[in-house]
Amino acid sequence: SIHCIAYHPDSGQLVCGIATGNIFIWTPEGRLWKSAEIKKQHTGYVSSVTFRADGQQIASAGGEDLQIYLWSYNGKSWRSK
Repeated sequence: SIHCIAYHPDSGQLVCGIATGNIFIWTPEGRLWKSAEIKKQHTGYVSSVTFRADGQQIASAGGEDLQIYLWSYNGKSWRSK
């Protein structure tokens, strides 16, 4: 189940965090990005997600592990920092 969602107004993308600790990014057309499933880092559910203003980073927070991860976009895929 989805626990959190954020919208980026310039790109029209949605990012959501789910119960399993995964993060998904959806295109404005409603399609899941080819490499959009960000590698699971959180143990337990994702409690919060947000885009940086320029859309090149996502921050995610874990509800059980209490960790915050920054994800950067390199033009092809998202990577944890």
